[in-house]
Amino acid sequence: PKVGKSDFLLSLFVHLAAGEEFLGFMPPRPLRIFYFQAEIGYHYLRERLQKLQLSPELINKAKDNLYITPNSKLCLDEVTIEALAQHI
Repeated sequence: PKVGKSDFLLSLFVHLAAGEEFLGFMPPRPLRIFYFQAEIGYHYLRERLQKLQLSPELINKAKDNLYITPNSKLCLDEVTIEALAQHI
């Protein structure tokens, strides 16, 4: 706990969505990323992203390719997963 797993993922996802190198990994193009997470609320998530101090240019490149859910109370049964996949 509290070693920075979520911050690591957020930074990774922003870089990949922008098509930028991250820790030696260079995506072939900007990647479309859907990060379904159920724990972090919108305001706390926004605060954590701001604390990462990512450049405005990087965020601008990533913004159309990265979708992160705020906390969710969905039950991930087969029907919900199928509906979510269709939505994406």
